[in-house]
Amino acid sequence: MKVITWLGENFTLVQGFLLGAVVVMAYRGLQKRAESSQFRTREFEKPNSNESKRSAIQPPPFQKKPSPEPLALPGIQLDGEAHEVLGVAPD
Repeated sequence: MKVITWLGENFTLVQGFLLGAVVVMAYRGLQKRAESSQFRTREFEKPNSNESKRSAIQPPPFQKKPSPEPLALPGIQLDGEAHEVLGVAPD
């Protein structure tokens, strides 16, 4: 009975201690999360799991296909007078 009487007389003190305990626990919980990530990992620094798979699947260099020849643009001719290249009258 003495404990209940003491709690009744010091109810605001008990509430203050409980509130303080909750604040300290929340602060420590948030502090540990902040410590786990001190910097951001940029996109190019992240390990790419596809690279290791790709290097294992790639054929040796002698089995690679040759690159196709570039497409020809027959309408463009750079050998000639300036007015002929631009397609305008000479005067």
